[in-house]
Amino acid sequence: VHAGAAMHCWPRPAKGVAEVARVLKPGGVFATTTVVLPPKGAQGSAADAAIGDAAIGDAASATKAQANADAVRASGRPFADMAELSACFQGAGFASVTVESTNRAYVRLTATR
Repeated sequence: VHAGAAMHCWPRPAKGVAEVARVLKPGGVFATTTVVLPPKGAQGSAADAAIGDAAIGDAASATKAQANADAVRASGRPFADMAELSACFQGAGFASVTVESTNRAYVRLTATR
């Protein structure tokens, strides 16, 4: 299954990833790309920082990351961090997840059921 530049647009990413896991056969692969906010302190524009602070706030703990992953999201909102994004896949039971950051905010993920 492939979802290109889409997960950050899903209203409930954790539920979407769980549905992908449900329909994949064991050993099946889910490939996706999405947007994650750059880490705090990363080089970026003032606009990037303002958008990140206004849209997300602080999501440092794994518990908060899971809550964010399960919550209804505004369409197009980047994930707060890799912990929030990873929580979607861990909660859906994917066996392995490979993440490749292509630049500050755009990531490619491959997950195997």
